[in-house]
Amino acid sequence: APVEAEAFAPVLSRLVIMAEEELGLELRAALVPVARIRADGFDVRIRPVRVSDSIVNYAFSGGGISHAEQLMKRGEYRVAKGSSGTRPNLEGLSCRWTPIRAEGRKIVSLIVEPGREVAADSFESEARQILSLLGMDGDGGSPIPKGGPGVTWPVEGSELEARATRGAQSLPAMHFKLWLGTLFAFFLFKTGISVGKFDPKRYQEVTGLNTDFRKMQDGLRMTVSLIPAELGRLETFLEARREKGMLRFGISLQDSAVLTCFVPSVMEDGHFHFLDGAGGGYAAAASAMRD
Repeated sequence: APVEAEAFAPVLSRLVIMAEEELGLELRAALVPVARIRADGFDVRIRPVRVSDSIVNYAFSGGGISHAEQLMKRGEYRVAKGSSGTRPNLEGLSCRWTPIRAEGRKIVSLIVEPGREVAADSFESEARQILSLLGMDGDGGSPIPKGGPGVTWPVEGSELEARATRGAQSLPAMHFKLWLGTLFAFFLFKTGISVGKFDPKRYQEVTGLNTDFRKMQDGLRMTVSLIPAELGRLETFLEARREKGMLRFGISLQDSAVLTCFVPSVMEDGHFHFLDGAGGGYAAAASAMRD
């Protein structure tokens, strides 16, 4: 709704300037009207997908999300960056787990989209073939260990978290706050001691269940852990289908994956986690797209 767009635009503006000033990154943002997307021959259709008992994510089809991204890259509907020093509220955002690695395996970030011979609406069958090929056509396939991700201290991502969430606090003050908080959390996870309603073992296990490692967004996007034989079968299949015009794809290989977490409360199971490759991930896969 227009009112919601007016409320959301300043948040994006502050996010853009935060990325520039805290991380040295140029972040592009846009608010594209669905009316424009439909006028250009695309649509945005949404379907809920249950990730776990506690989390529902959403699948997008119709080509509208990808088209909106292209419009943004052309400079249309861009949201201007906010005033210097302004920051969005990113409370609950963190990245404290140990990078996920597995001996003899590669972390594969993959993007697959419909090719010239496949209508966007019928792409689902192509995605199912890929998941079946990798034995991931059920609920399995996450590269996160069954008991959840690991913990170390000091936390590798603390610098990024401090810069993203410090708000009006000084960076040293936020570093100290995270230093104390992550040390206490490390103690709890290592000892298994519960504090109040917080059960570290359950939290760790639920983190694995609540991780978004594959999704549909006008195509298939997933980050998985594969042995060389599985990776070879996947690349052979993708290349053969690409040559027939059935799909286009981009792939990025790396040695580890990282989690970015949104945690409204550590006392409840509604925390949500986003998995990506640590060596470029989806961004690198997008740059390597082959038609």
